[in-house]
Amino acid sequence: MFVRRTIQNNEEARIRLNAFDKNWNDFVTKYGVGGNKWLSGFMTYEVVEQVFNLTFNKFVVTYDAISREVKCQCLLFESRRILCCHSLSASSFEQVDKLAPKYILERWSKNIKRRHTHIKNSQDEPLLEPRSKRFDDLVFRSHNICEFVSESEKLTGILH
Repeated sequence: MFVRRTIQNNEEARIRLNAFDKNWNDFVTKYGVGGNKWLSGFMTYEVVEQVFNLTFNKFVVTYDAISREVKCQCLLFESRRILCCHSLSASSFEQVDKLAPKYILERWSKNIKRRHTHIKNSQDEPLLEPRSKRFDDLVFRSHNICEFVSESEKLTGILH
């Protein structure tokens, strides 16, 4: 538990570890939160931006292991849909190897729906649709026309 480690490592703490344990156990018993599985999945981190031992900013990051959600105090994901380095740092510390789908932008997904499905792509299966065949034929013919017209400035001017 994070609080326990902080108290053990902090000599200036006004509360001793035994007193904390007693108060904590009383709290858990009094409010009946001992069996909450959702609470056990939460981890909170304080991510510090530091350069040459100078601390600039501190951000609190909460990680939920059950839903794989990460929330950072900087709110970069909530405002711009960009996962911040603080969240990635906490995820790395938790050894997360797969992010929740909501953090993956559609443009980086393999399942993206292309707007121009008639254009050949190396990842597509051979396109057998008549529309795709007509498109390929038009592209081939227009390429030949462009090649011929580019030989003369007069013809190029006519096409423009």
